[in-house]
Amino acid sequence: MLYADLWTNDKHFNEQESKFLKFLGFMWNPLSWVMEAAAIMAIALANGSGKPPDWQDFVGIICLLVINSTISFIEENNAGNAAAALMAGLAPKTKVMFFCKELCITFSWLCANWLKYSVHTYVL
Repeated sequence: MLYADLWTNDKHFNEQESKFLKFLGFMWNPLSWVMEAAAIMAIALANGSGKPPDWQDFVGIICLLVINSTISFIEENNAGNAAAALMAGLAPKTKVMFFCKELCITFSWLCANWLKYSVHTYVL
């Protein structure tokens, strides 16, 4: 697929990612792995001598893991919303000089056809 083919349709700009899967993605990093390992060790290793598992540590570690992922998700989501708001405010059309004629075209057309007609197209 050519680079220009990626921009021929606006559907690439409108694809939405699952927010739940995005949230789970914040639990897939080295810090989260260490926290998950600590939670498993708090249950598996217990206190020894036939004592019951240490549930308080396990619950505390899991709560910290969820809080950390939630904060990261909220920050990322707010940044994405701000970027989307800025992109929505951009002008969807531009003026170009195409074969010695001034035209008003959309950016999606310009991106898709720039490689084909770059010799004869100048953005004004």
